[in-house]
Amino acid sequence: MHDTVDKTDQSALVLRGLGVSYGVIQAVRGLELTVNRGEIVTLIGPNGAGKSSTLMATVGLADREGTVELLGQDVSEFGTEQLVRAGLTLSPEGRRIFPYLTIAENLRLGGATAKNPKEIEQRMLERFPKLRARYTQTAGTLSGGEQQMLAIARALMSDPKVVLLDEPSLGLAPKIVDAIFETIADLKTLGISVLLVEQDVERALQIADRGYVMSHGEIQVQGSSSDLLTNTDLKDMFFGERK
Repeated sequence: MHDTVDKTDQSALVLRGLGVSYGVIQAVRGLELTVNRGEIVTLIGPNGAGKSSTLMATVGLADREGTVELLGQDVSEFGTEQLVRAGLTLSPEGRRIFPYLTIAENLRLGGATAKNPKEIEQRMLERFPKLRARYTQTAGTLSGGEQQMLAIARALMSDPKVVLLDEPSLGLAPKIVDAIFETIADLKTLGISVLLVEQDVERALQIADRGYVMSHGEIQVQGSSSDLLTNTDLKDMFFGERK
C-alpha cells in the first residue's frame, strides 16, 4: 500500500538517496533532488557524471536504490508503465522514436495509457505544426529537429505532470535548438514540471528555475539558475568551452 497524496505538498518529483549501480560500478550515489510543481530544474555535469542514469532509474528503466516520490506519493515500487499512468514520463537521449512507423503511429503509442489520446494528439499537432504536415510520413525520414519534436510530443501524449528530458538539443542546428528550448520553456504554462539534462549548460540554466551540478555520481552544487550562471567555477568548467 502506498502513501496517499498530500495536496499541500508543492513538490512534483522528489528523489531521496537514489543509487544506481552497473555491476561493481556505482553510477549514482545517494542523490537527493527535488522538482517543485510548475518548475523547470536542470541537472548538469560532465559526461559520465550519472545524469542519464538518474533519469533512467527515476522512470524504472534502471535498477535503483532509494525513494521516488511523485506528486506527494511514494512510487518507489511502481513499474515504468505505472509511473507513466501516474504522471511521469521520459523523452530519452537519442530520441528513440520508431523509425519505420509513421508520426501518427508514434504518437498513438505514446498515448497508449492516456484517457483522452485523440484530444491530446490534436494538441500536439497544434503545438508542432511540422508534425501535422508530415502526419503520415515515417519517422525515420524526418530531419533531426523534427525527430526531436516527435520525441517530445510522444512523451507528452501520456498527459504527464512531470517530464524528464535527456539531451534534447543533442546534434541539432542552432535554429532548431532555439525552437526546442522555446517548447521546453512553454511546458510551464501547461502546468508540467520538467527535469532537464542538457549539454548546453548556459541555455539550460537560462530557462530553468534551479539547477543541480552532478559529478562522479553525486550532487556537488545546487542553487538558483541565476546563482549558477554567475558561479565562477562553473563558468570555467562549462561556459569557457563554448565556441
